[in-house]
Amino acid sequence: MINRPESLNSLNIKTLQEVDTCLDYYGTDIRFLLIKGSGTKAFIAGADIKEMNSLSENDFCDFLKLGQSITLKIEAGNFMSIANVNGYALGGGFEIALACDFIFASENARFGFPEVKLGIIPGFGGNVRISRRVGLHIAKELVLSGRIFDSNQAKTFGFINGIISSEKMEQEVFSFIEQLSENSFHAMLTAKSLHNRLFYSDINLLLKDELMNCSQCFNAKDRTEGMNAFIEKRKPNF
Repeated sequence: MINRPESLNSLNIKTLQEVDTCLDYYGTDIRFLLIKGSGTKAFIAGADIKEMNSLSENDFCDFLKLGQSITLKIEAGNFMSIANVNGYALGGGFEIALACDFIFASENARFGFPEVKLGIIPGFGGNVRISRRVGLHIAKELVLSGRIFDSNQAKTFGFINGIISSEKMEQEVFSFIEQLSENSFHAMLTAKSLHNRLFYSDINLLLKDELMNCSQCFNAKDRTEGMNAFIEKRKPNF
């Protein structure tokens, strides 16, 4: 569980390091990984913008590498991963959900890539994964518009597995996990690995390209204006 409800479970460096450590420590001993956010307002409402805005370009690049490492570990892990999305899944939070094998959303779930409003682009693998999931034209719309969309639209786009009422979310997700647990775990891992290879055969090269381009955006004046405007709660003047 991402447990920073006071900041809508936003991702700072400390939180990402804790997630990375947990994946390394428990990743070989579990069969199922359920990711959710604390409270009812957010799954993960993106990165901690105040902290991000204070980073140097090199530190920001390390931040992206850590985020990409986490999403790759979730995606390629020898376990079944499920994102339990209640509330906002924005930016890095949306990217973490996309790295999971399954995504279930409540009726009040909200997804989006608002990075362009901050003068940057998704950097945890979101460009690659959303394009592969929904196709080029819809992916461009989602990333370039920066708009936030609801769970019904997410279902239409085809990247979530189902919509569940927030009251029944935990019960039904655990029921789904119980159904999976009746299958051969070895067979499921084999199928997962095969599908990932077919879908993301060149993902490491694409992630390096995404990291380089996101870092270049971070060093531009639009990023300074976008993040300062966010912190100051005003409209950016690009």
